[in-house]
Amino acid sequence: MRTFAFLTAILLPLFLVDAIQAAIPLAGALKYAAVVLVAALLMSGAVWIDNQIQRRPTRPDVR
Repeated sequence: MRTFAFLTAILLPLFLVDAIQAAIPLAGALKYAAVVLVAALLMSGAVWIDNQIQRRPTRPDVR
């Protein structure tokens, strides 16, 4: 699950480059800055999801 989340966070912006370039008719540097921003947001989301998964107890706490 962790590997899938990180690969998605890294590869998805690469697939979105064409869409971002078509949507933002500005300088090339701004287009790639948008790609980096999307990648950073996805990566932080993947880390957050991974942390939530690790916090979940695997069995009920018996006291």
